[in-house]
Amino acid sequence: MYRIYRLLELNLRIKPRKRLVRDKPEPLSVPQPVSASVVESVLSRHIDDLEPTLTRHGYRTKDLVELFDTKATEIKAMFNNTLEPARSTELREKMLRAGLPI
Repeated sequence: MYRIYRLLELNLRIKPRKRLVRDKPEPLSVPQPVSASVVESVLSRHIDDLEPTLTRHGYRTKDLVELFDTKATEIKAMFNNTLEPARSTELREKMLRAGLPI
């Protein structure tokens, strides 16, 4: 091995790897307190409406259509308060009887 390295004029000494020198990180800044305007911009104003409540409990529109034998457009219209009042109360009573968290 030594002769081959000498013939090829290779260096036998193993060179240590150079390590990167990192600067010390800057200290973390102190976070600003949360104001009411930040909370209002993040949270939805309609968080306690019917659709978000049912979604939080795991009911999707597709599930409600299958449970109550209705059309998806009727469920969406009920969520948007554009369904006729008689049909809306009928669906609401069915949901209450089924034990949905309304």
